[in-house]
Amino acid sequence: MRKFLGFLARPFLTIPPVRRWYLRRLLTYLEDTPTSKLPDEMRAVQALLKRLPKHQRLAALETGLKQGSSPEAAPPQSRALRRAAAKQSRRSRS
Repeated sequence: MRKFLGFLARPFLTIPPVRRWYLRRLLTYLEDTPTSKLPDEMRAVQALLKRLPKHQRLAALETGLKQGSSPEAAPPQSRALRRAAAKQSRRSRS
């Protein structure tokens, strides 16, 4: 059902006023909602956006929306980069 609704809503996000309204609404939702009440994928987005200054968050969110969340869009990671990320996550947990 969620994929179907996304399929229906995607053409509306090509209209600039609708896209800006949606992004502003999403940004206020991410800023106002506690991390514990967000879905897992939105927690990562919230953490990344909190690192940016407030005036850059909307532009970053729009860039992320344009790129999409498909794994094909992300460049392949090298083995060394994956190992470094795993090592860093192990450090942060302990």
